[in-house]
Amino acid sequence: MKKSKILAAVLLLAMFSSVFTVGTVTLPAQTGSASAPVTESEIFTPDAMGDPMGNKGILADNATGHSFTADGDLADWVGMSFEMFGGVNVSLAFDATNVYIALQWKDTTYDVSVGQWNKTGMLNDTLVDWQFVNGADDVVQVGFSQGAYTDLMVWTTSTRTNDVYAFECNASGQADLGVLPYLMNTNVTGTFDGAKPTLQNDFATPITNEVTDANGTMYHAWYNTTTPSTLGQTDTDVSADWNSTLMDHYTVEMTRALDTGDATDFALNFSEAMTFHVGAASQDNTYDMLISTSSYSVALTNDAAALTFTTITGAVQNDALVITGGVFDDFSDYTLTIQLTGWADTYGPGAWFAPDVNAVTGNYSFLFFFDEWDMPLGTHTIFVTLYTMYEAPIQLNQTIVIDDTKAPTIQGIVDMQERYPTGVPLDEDYVIVTVGLDDDYCHNNDISAFLYSWVDDNVANPTDMVQFAPGSTTFTANITILHTVGVVSNYTFFIQVWDTNYNKFTTQHYWFLDGNPTETVPAFGIIAGLFGLAASAFIIKKIKK
Repeated sequence: MKKSKILAAVLLLAMFSSVFTVGTVTLPAQTGSASAPVTESEIFTPDAMGDPMGNKGILADNATGHSFTADGDLADWVGMSFEMFGGVNVSLAFDATNVYIALQWKDTTYDVSVGQWNKTGMLNDTLVDWQFVNGADDVVQVGFSQGAYTDLMVWTTSTRTNDVYAFECNASGQADLGVLPYLMNTNVTGTFDGAKPTLQNDFATPITNEVTDANGTMYHAWYNTTTPSTLGQTDTDVSADWNSTLMDHYTVEMTRALDTGDATDFALNFSEAMTFHVGAASQDNTYDMLISTSSYSVALTNDAAALTFTTITGAVQNDALVITGGVFDDFSDYTLTIQLTGWADTYGPGAWFAPDVNAVTGNYSFLFFFDEWDMPLGTHTIFVTLYTMYEAPIQLNQTIVIDDTKAPTIQGIVDMQERYPTGVPLDEDYVIVTVGLDDDYCHNNDISAFLYSWVDDNVANPTDMVQFAPGSTTFTANITILHTVGVVSNYTFFIQVWDTNYNKFTTQHYWFLDGNPTETVPAFGIIAGLFGLAASAFIIKKIKK
């Protein structure tokens, strides 16, 4: 069952609501050393940390003195910082000369097909109709932006990469200077309008017989150039592996000089603000050399994360529970979770919710509804866990006791004396008793209500009251009237209500008469003395939490 949560910012004495759906934990496993019980209440002051919260994207390690070998094996990356970005596990490092990039992502298939040109027919006697057939190529793309400049480096699995260099271009896909490591087999640039292949599949012989080629003739849409020039397209060395370093994963290493000396490249300066781009694609269609990427600000430092939790005092009874605390991480992609051990039985194993976090102050708050789902009865442990990008998880916990000691409430009962002020008419064989019920913990569907009634001094007979509709607060039952002509009888009744935790409430006794055929009063009211209900209200409804 799914349930909405309202997250209360009680420190600001105001209520802010957000809706979350129960999720299954897929975060890193929690270790015993990362968990500590809360021992005292704390007020969190994130300003003391010094840095703005959550504005850093990716950490670049200063690798001065470290040696990297670009071989598709990450053994020499031990000690460097890795994190997932858009499904790609990335480590970024630099020294005084080069920038180093390690990339690893899951892909269960090895796809190396580039697009092809397919002759589908003739437009007229001399013009051939060529259609581009999508390829299926695995691609990774990275890059840097600084100010108005962007340099992108693209690696593909297909035969376009035999020269083990990345394709280098700007943000618009315009290639750097020099002979490209791979070219598109087409007569146009930048558009497919009027495009057709120019070389046969040996990438050397021009196509001269396209008119006489049979329909269905295919030519490769991309080809390798023999030796890229020494400028422009040889700046980024690439080494790659699939399935050897890690099963069903690509592993790619790139190395590029901070300052290549090429006019098409800007000199990377890690002491200034910089943005990193990364993205990977499985079975790219090979229309061009670019794929979608996500962007992250580059940071050189990682401040220690922090987590606090304001402790809960005493058993939790008959009221919602708000927990509060503070969180700090200087990287934006942190995750804060709340878990209660009892949720394994109500929401399912591993269920968790995300609390509401104030991005400015770091204060967080979370509201447990006092009901069967949010707060199952018994002794349970609350876990508050902070998963950071570059540090071990931090977890705090407190064991609490949840108890339900309050009986259901009566919201109103039909006033039988007002409905039958001179007695129940002889032509009515029964009367309907209606009551409004609610409970602070149990769902209304789980309330048990019984109507006890008797005539004069006879024995009381219990009758199950029936819920008007699932979820309704209205319950009804009938009292059978045994008329005796000329005899006025006194009927007495009361209602007893139980919740699932054996909390009971019993109403006072009410009575009415029968035996007088006086006309029934059209209107009827509700005994309103219990909770100040309006006498004219028939059904009092309360919105369920």
